[in-house]
Amino acid sequence: MPAALLLLLLVASCAASPGPSQWTVAEEVRPEFFFAEDVAVEVRSAMTSTLDAGIEAWGNFGPIEYWVVGKDVPAAESLAQRYCDRRVSRGDMTAQECAADVRRRHEMRDWAARAAEIEATGQPFLEAGWNGGFKWGLHQFSSSLPPGWAGLAEVRIEDDQTVLLHEYFHAVQQSHVTTLDWEERQRLMGPVWFVEGAAEYMAQRTGEALRLRGRLPTDPRFPGEPWRARDRMAQKMRSGLAMRAERPGLTLGEIEYGPDGQIAYDLGAWAIAWLCHRAGPDVLIQRFYPRVEALGWSRAFEEAFGLTPAAFYAEFAEDEQHVSMDSAGRYRGSVSHAAGA
Repeated sequence: MPAALLLLLLVASCAASPGPSQWTVAEEVRPEFFFAEDVAVEVRSAMTSTLDAGIEAWGNFGPIEYWVVGKDVPAAESLAQRYCDRRVSRGDMTAQECAADVRRRHEMRDWAARAAEIEATGQPFLEAGWNGGFKWGLHQFSSSLPPGWAGLAEVRIEDDQTVLLHEYFHAVQQSHVTTLDWEERQRLMGPVWFVEGAAEYMAQRTGEALRLRGRLPTDPRFPGEPWRARDRMAQKMRSGLAMRAERPGLTLGEIEYGPDGQIAYDLGAWAIAWLCHRAGPDVLIQRFYPRVEALGWSRAFEEAFGLTPAAFYAEFAEDEQHVSMDSAGRYRGSVSHAAGA
């Protein structure tokens, strides 16, 4: 496949008109947000409306708990206690079990302390994640204070929207697997590049589509500076290839979470774009995920995308070799034009 074909990858969006599937939870089961007391009303409203927009785009995969820390440490500690109280009241954990979960309490306190430093340092900070919860019959998320919505460090709200949509897509992925065995779930979800690349690409493209339709707002602090998914994708390609060059011999399928994990996020998003261009815009939600538990990841991959994982790795690696950058960090040729360089 010639390098010019990468021009089309940003156009062929996996996020186009997927529609809800049979796994969609009843519409009346709405997400539940749990905010630290110091989180501003504007931030709360932005997070809930963005998740609602993601649900409209992909379906209501829940139930959902979303725990959000602010920048006040005592308020974060109070939120951690609310978390324990909820676990106990639902029968998910005993009071003793939750008290022993010191990691979560420390995490919330640390996130608040780091968010409080943003104003002084000017350095953005955001941690967010899908934290499981399927053993309790729900999807659980947690987040530090989103700096764009909080008006900190000149982070754009579009970036905060992308992070939240990325995390929600993990619920979409995980909702198609019923086993409670964690290791089996991980096998069915596939390699890190596939899990994170799919969530990132879907978030990038769906977020942009929702803004173009007026369903999500753009950041009013940056007039004349439109946020473009193609620019973010170009940045990901540059970053991914640069990090990949520092790890010769490391293949996409070998990448795990950890020091090399960002390569999986960045090049993984492009790999998903490549697959969507090949197999159609609705392939993930309509064809891959509904089959993954019955067939396993490799067979579901082959049936959805029309080639084996091994063949994909070979073809995608060949395409990577055709992508180059000039001394200014811009893509050469038609790909550079596509990236808006």
